[in-house]
Amino acid sequence: MGDYFDHTSNGSPEVVGWYDEFGNYYAYSQYDIPAGSQLRMTYGNEMRPSFLMARYGFLDESGQATHCKLLFNGNNSDLLELGYAEERMLFWNTGEVSEEVWDVLLYQYLDETGNTADKQALMNAHRSNDYDTKNALHATYYPYTSNALMEHIDSFLEDLNSLIRKSETIGNNEIYVKNEHPRLPLIMRHNNYIKNAFQMVKSMYSPDANWRDATLRVLECSIDECAEAQCVLDEEGNYDCEGGLGYNEDGSEKATSRTVIDDQGNQYQL
Repeated sequence: MGDYFDHTSNGSPEVVGWYDEFGNYYAYSQYDIPAGSQLRMTYGNEMRPSFLMARYGFLDESGQATHCKLLFNGNNSDLLELGYAEERMLFWNTGEVSEEVWDVLLYQYLDETGNTADKQALMNAHRSNDYDTKNALHATYYPYTSNALMEHIDSFLEDLNSLIRKSETIGNNEIYVKNEHPRLPLIMRHNNYIKNAFQMVKSMYSPDANWRDATLRVLECSIDECAEAQCVLDEEGNYDCEGGLGYNEDGSEKATSRTVIDDQGNQYQL
């Protein structure tokens, strides 16, 4: 019966479940529930939409944040103490970044550059709740940690946009999707949800506030056809494009040439 309880992330699930020592499952209500109401429980933290989708097959878009997707090799006790955990390393929907993300980025930079003294100072400040010292360290190294954050966001968005473009190409064939990839629309919604969260952070912390306004029209052509794409320039001079010819089923690009069309109608080859 417990499998029939739907998920809710509103903070007040009607039902809470638990197992006894023999593995028997029990569910009890947390408050008086009006007749005819839904009985719902919490499947997990709403700030872990990727986990909920992979585990249970649905997308919870009600959360106020999502995991920042920063992964490091060789995790140690210091990183865990600073908050290196999926439910704490967050990008908020407002574009803010959780304190744990900045702490971990700073620790990684100090560790990689061999700055043992400031790395220990960071840990001591964290353990003693010395926010003045911690903030001073963050201010000193912000150019490096913010650059690491932007590199991570740009790299992740590049990979995500590639997946989105491929899925959009396949997604145009509704019959094929229905028969061969019925979960593709859900995956596309998830990827766009994560993309929006990353772009909000980029909008807030990018050193170039005008990066979103640098757009170009690009005409993509193959031997048989042409299609126009809208491309956005990021602060590093790379273009993220939507539209165009897309990809073949084997993942290769259909376009064999690209022509940029500027605001005056002039054209030049990429």
